[in-house]
Amino acid sequence: MKMLDFPLEVGKSWRYESDWLFKPKGSKGTFVGNVTVVGYERIKVPAGEFEAFKLVDKRVMRGISGIGSVIDAEASLTYWYAPAANAIVKSIYLNPYLGPSTVELVEYRPQR
Repeated sequence: MKMLDFPLEVGKSWRYESDWLFKPKGSKGTFVGNVTVVGYERIKVPAGEFEAFKLVDKRVMRGISGIGSVIDAEASLTYWYAPAANAIVKSIYLNPYLGPSTVELVEYRPQR
């Protein structure tokens, strides 16, 4: 999976392919992701406020579930990369099978 492709700049986009496996259900398959850097903005997370690139990854997922049914769906991942933290500080994943999930950076200590 290629979530970041440096140097980042607004308007940049790239494509990648990856295999996936969801062990709890025995499902597996492949997906194609198309990532676009859609903006540069200030974002607030529990670890603080950061200037960050906003990226959107639209994914087409195909595979087979553990019970043999076909999986053919679209998912999306929106995430913010903060250069000052050298980290993805927030991500929101929308998956039609698993539902939404959000992850945020909760602690950050600048390097000296």
